[in-house]
Amino acid sequence: MSALPLPPGQTARAWQLEAVAAIRAAAVAGLRQVIVTAATGTGKGTLLAGLARAAERRRVLVLVHRDELIRDLVERIRRVPGGAVGVVRGPENGIAAPIVVASVQTLRGQRLAQVGRFGLVITDECHHATAPTYQAIYERLNAVRKAHGEGPVVHVGLTATPFRTGPSGSVAGLGEAFEAIVYEHGIVEAIAAGDLV
Repeated sequence: MSALPLPPGQTARAWQLEAVAAIRAAAVAGLRQVIVTAATGTGKGTLLAGLARAAERRRVLVLVHRDELIRDLVERIRRVPGGAVGVVRGPENGIAAPIVVASVQTLRGQRLAQVGRFGLVITDECHHATAPTYQAIYERLNAVRKAHGEGPVVHVGLTATPFRTGPSGSVAGLGEAFEAIVYEHGIVEAIAAGDLV
């Protein structure tokens, strides 16, 4: 992964560069499924777009759970110079693009069977990652890589809330999908850095 590519004229925030460094350090340490947590409004979408562009030669799959998020993330990624961005949502099936932004609700059944090799998976709002729909996608991605003699897919999750709340109000961690939280940028730090007011 190269430096964090951003749209022309845009500069990375300090926390975003620190998060990229933490992801790289985790990879060197052998961690393949990691979480970056940052407060809402601090620029996780911009970080995601830069991560996707930096890794697009390895093919990138971005998993999203809401339609408005798909539109926003596709626009952010397209503003950064690079290759095509495909969308998998409803009737759209851009699964062959170097960067694919996919609706988790659409990526199942025959669509899931079409999934090929990806070098990087980014899960937006990764507190959903332990849900069966997400787990089925991760299993398919790893099976495809294993069939080609490759190790598990590199997986970066982004969220403001690195836990899942159950229907009874119980709270569970994300250990089924991730190995570690490698970087945190909370509300207090974001205000002190001028990222939030």
